[in-house]
Amino acid sequence: MKFSALRLFLMSVLVACLAALALTEAQAAPATTIVLTIGQQVATVNGDTVQLDTAPVIDAASGRTFVPVRFVGETLGAYVGWDGTVRKVTYLTGDTRIELVIGQKIATVNGKSVTLDAAPYIDTNSRTMVPVRFVSEQLGATVSWDGTARTVTIVAPWVGKVVQIKGFQFAPASLTVAPGTRVTWVDLDQREHTVTGSGWGSATLDNMTAYSFTFGAPGTFDYQCDFHTDMLGSIIVK
Repeated sequence: MKFSALRLFLMSVLVACLAALALTEAQAAPATTIVLTIGQQVATVNGDTVQLDTAPVIDAASGRTFVPVRFVGETLGAYVGWDGTVRKVTYLTGDTRIELVIGQKIATVNGKSVTLDAAPYIDTNSRTMVPVRFVSEQLGATVSWDGTARTVTIVAPWVGKVVQIKGFQFAPASLTVAPGTRVTWVDLDQREHTVTGSGWGSATLDNMTAYSFTFGAPGTFDYQCDFHTDMLGSIIVK
């Protein structure tokens, strides 16, 4: 009986320790929370105030909320591209490619067609507006709506950063991030680059393709382009 009681006690201690460890890891994991208010040009990102190009609006016909094209994508760590010739917006991460065309209700996600409730458009101030729920959810975030406060809250369980490959260099060449940050490299050079990091991965990219990697442990992680060895970069995790 004494042995059983001791074993039960030890098991309860182990469970408590594991729960505490899980809670600590959850608390330490970086996350992104965006709050937008209809009609206001001020948003918050993890509690910090951010000025928008133009305020979020609700499309009268569809009831969908629209936001400036770059804000949500870039805040969630995606590259946002614009092709003025065909009036197309592209969002890129390592595993997601979203394409929307102004005035069209058909978008593509990783090459598959998706029907939108309302088409992206350019407003009277020449700002491109996109449906916030569609873009956020396709990038992996969750979206909630508070009708009383008229606010949209977007939550992603990561912090994302983008490194552009352009002009045969990495921009920024050095990036300091918190553990758990997802970094996305996007090739804008119209030629092939192979990005290889010391101990963390390698990817060959061509024009308008991307690669993402989530850095966990603290440290300095150097990388380069195998084809163009003078292209050097580093990720500092701390």
